[in-house]
Amino acid sequence: MSLRHAFSAARIGNVIVADTRDRRAGVSQLARQLLDENPLLFDTETTGLDNRAEIVEIAVVSCDGTVLLETLVRPTSPIPPAATAVHGIRDADVRNARTWREVHGEMASILAPGGRVLTSYNRDYDLRLVKQSAAATRGKSAPLPIKESSVNPSCIMQLYAIWKGEWNDYRGSYRWQKLDTALYDLGIRREGDAHRALSDTKGALEILKAMASEGRQEGGVTSKDQGWLSRLIRR
Repeated sequence: MSLRHAFSAARIGNVIVADTRDRRAGVSQLARQLLDENPLLFDTETTGLDNRAEIVEIAVVSCDGTVLLETLVRPTSPIPPAATAVHGIRDADVRNARTWREVHGEMASILAPGGRVLTSYNRDYDLRLVKQSAAATRGKSAPLPIKESSVNPSCIMQLYAIWKGEWNDYRGSYRWQKLDTALYDLGIRREGDAHRALSDTKGALEILKAMASEGRQEGGVTSKDQGWLSRLIRR
């Protein structure tokens, strides 16, 4: 059976109910391929969601669970109350924290030499915030040495969207799920508080490992298969 056929399932309402085992076997294969690249996992907490938002906390963890970085970051503008209501980080908490320009240097050292694959639960968002924070501090540092993964999608949230199998007819794609939904569904106990960078990073790692450990499928996942999958995953 081709991977594309395995991911083509009948729907009842918003839930994929046919070929679930085969679909998850395909996701499991992708998750194992991603882990084989020995990526670093990271998460950010921020001042918001828009194109002016900045990072206020970041964590980086290796695949064996080693914490490589956990730090608050002082943004260039105050933290809005709405953001504090989500992650609990206040202006007073980051008053003496490092700026992103300083943290950027440590991130570069962690990723060097040669660069590393970075993944997270909502990778595109976290990478966008890294770029926005660098722009906000007007730093002239070189871009972080991030290697592109051969896995597509290489975002844990997007992989879990397929694993969950909740279909959005309007968008014609698998619906993204919250990190806590994935943790609950997979029976994973959160370590630490929700919406804190280290806790979310460790949670994402456990989600990736859980998907990789189930539903083995013979054969590899081709680049053609991966390109087709990436078009199925939108909000």
